[in-house]
Amino acid sequence: MKDQLLIIGVLLTFLFSSTHLNAQEKQAESEIEIIYFHFTQRCSTCLAIEQEVKKDIEMEVEMNHKLYTFQSINIDNPDTKEIINAFQVEGQTLLIIKGDRIINLTDEAFQYADYYPDKLAKCLIKTLDSI
Repeated sequence: MKDQLLIIGVLLTFLFSSTHLNAQEKQAESEIEIIYFHFTQRCSTCLAIEQEVKKDIEMEVEMNHKLYTFQSINIDNPDTKEIINAFQVEGQTLLIIKGDRIINLTDEAFQYADYYPDKLAKCLIKTLDSI
């Protein structure tokens, strides 16, 4: 009898732990990561990109309660070499990442951030909704 209870306990523990892991994996798959790579010295457009993207993401999170993470990564920092190599980044870059999908919005960011931030917001939201 004790052996049977022990086996049932082990099976239940395994079942609940694997269910928890599956939930964590699904959450990680549904999370969208936004990474902005930049140099130490930045122009007004580079600063505007970061500011506008942060603002747009905060508004999107408030409105739709989706999972987003934002990172601003300094390319000149030697500690960031690994992530820079992983994404093969050579300069200022704005990436939207979900699972294996990577969308590069660098051109749009530089085109709109300074003078047309509303267009950048629409582009970013459209991309976030489509990924």
